[in-house]
Amino acid sequence: SGLLDNADDDYLAEFYSGFKRLDKGAFVNNPYISAVKYSEVKCGNLLLTYGKYEKGELFQYDMPDFSKPIVVPKVGFFSEEVKFPTIYEGNMPWMSVCPSETSTIDPFIEKAFGNVLVLGLGLGYFPFRIAPLAKVKKIIIVEINSGIIDLFKKHVFPFFPNKEKFEFVCADALKYLSEVNDGDFDYCFADIWEGVQDGLPLYEKIKFNGKRLKAIQFDYWIEPQLIAYKQ
Repeated sequence: SGLLDNADDDYLAEFYSGFKRLDKGAFVNNPYISAVKYSEVKCGNLLLTYGKYEKGELFQYDMPDFSKPIVVPKVGFFSEEVKFPTIYEGNMPWMSVCPSETSTIDPFIEKAFGNVLVLGLGLGYFPFRIAPLAKVKKIIIVEINSGIIDLFKKHVFPFFPNKEKFEFVCADALKYLSEVNDGDFDYCFADIWEGVQDGLPLYEKIKFNGKRLKAIQFDYWIEPQLIAYKQ
């Protein structure tokens, strides 16, 4: 009722144009979601579990489009309960492979090629999706949290294809990138932030460092939203 009471007609029209019921079948048949099936496990303050959306629960399924004159959240729902992989750090959800994650990463999958550097592990959605690509030769994942790496390698990585392509490095992404030489990699995907507020300074540092690495193609998770937030 708050939205209906306070928004004008143009805002509501834009909001409702993006409001939709999501296809549960399409989500659960996503290659990652259908393949990665673990049991709940706790390691220190990390809990590998499943999050869920209840039937009819509203959630943001994609990032807003900041190129439009009226910027609205993209909100939807499932008509059935849907579960998705999640890691909690203490009482806080640290990472989830939910619709907003898949929708914002899927556009980058086909762009990966050659020797790929991935900054940030999370639950490994992007590396999983690019691993079967013949044009991807090697995947180096840099993650600062050793506990996340251990948890991932023991309980999530066994479900991954093309394991021979992977190498894991426990390091600070910015420091690691500062020691990369031009030509060490062909493609880099950076995803070490939770959202626009914490992401903007990290994005700018990686972007600045990447200027000297002209032979490496860089992509950044939610880059349009980061740029819009800065403005």
